[in-house]
Amino acid sequence: MRRAVFLIMAALVVAGCGDDEADTTAPTREATSAPDTGPAAARGIEQYLRRMRVLTDDVDELRREFTEATEGLSQQPDETWIAAGMALAGLAPRIADAGEELAALEPPPALREAHAAMEESLRLASDQLEQGAAALRSGNVDALLAFATQVARPRLVEIQELRSRWRREVTRAANEAGIDVPAWVGEIGTTR
Repeated sequence: MRRAVFLIMAALVVAGCGDDEADTTAPTREATSAPDTGPAAARGIEQYLRRMRVLTDDVDELRREFTEATEGLSQQPDETWIAAGMALAGLAPRIADAGEELAALEPPPALREAHAAMEESLRLASDQLEQGAAALRSGNVDALLAFATQVARPRLVEIQELRSRWRREVTRAANEAGIDVPAWVGEIGTTR
C-alpha cells in the first residue's frame, strides 16, 4: 500500500523530467508538408531548447531529491513520514520557482502554446507535491491513500499530457525548421 502511494507521488515529479530508464533515443525527423520559414525560426528554436535544457536539468535534480526524501519510509506512520513530508514540502516551492523561470523564457512563436502547457504542468506538480507532503506529514494512512487515488492519480495524467504536448510540439517545430531534436526532448512527459 505505501509503495503504491509513493510511486504515484514520485511520478508527479518524474512525469516531466523523464527517468533514469527513459528512452534516450532522439525523436526521428519526420517528413512535413509545410517547412518553417527559414534560418531565423531554426535559430529561435535552438536557443529556446538550450535554455529549456538548463531548466529541465534543474527539475531533474528536484526529482532526485524527491527520491532521496522518500527513501527509507517505514510501513506505518512515524518520524520518517514526517521527515519526508517536510522535505517534500520544501521541494514544492522550488518546483514553483522552476515554473516562474520557465514563464520568464520567451518561446518562439510556434511554441507559445506548448510552452504554456509546460508552465501549467509545473504549477500542477508543485500544488500536488504540497498536498502530498501535507497528507504524508499528517501520518493518516487513509488521508494519504485518498490523496493518492482521488487527487494525485488523475492529476498525474493531466501533468503527463501537458508535458507530452510540449514534447510533440517541440518535435514538430524542430522538424519543420530542419533541426535535429535533442534526445532529452524525447524524455519529457514519459515514465517507465
